[in-house]
Amino acid sequence: MFRSYSGPTPSTTRLRERIPRCLQELLCLQELLSCSASILRMTRTITLRLSDEAYKAVKRYAEAEHTSMNTWVEGVLDAEDMRRRCAAHGAWMEANPAVAGAALTFGEANQRALAAAGLPNLADGTVG
Repeated sequence: MFRSYSGPTPSTTRLRERIPRCLQELLCLQELLSCSASILRMTRTITLRLSDEAYKAVKRYAEAEHTSMNTWVEGVLDAEDMRRRCAAHGAWMEANPAVAGAALTFGEANQRALAAAGLPNLADGTVG
């Protein structure tokens, strides 16, 4: 019924292949940033110290994408955050098949009710 997350998506894999080994340290900051954001519920500025090699690599990748270095690093961290969230969700779905099945049944019933009322829904393809 549900497919669990079984590894990096092709786009995540391509992103990881573009990231030199020296930048992998940035991905370790993801947990710290997520934790800080959820605890503080506000934007924080964190200063990163990169080796010259890592700095040059970030600069090169940011310039190739016509973006700032900060935006590029945020994108890398966001992609890693999404990968981890998807993995956790997949694991939860596997561990709770009854709840996942009940949610699917509820959602299908809602779509049928929307269709019966003549409203846009996914059941008859009127959305999108």
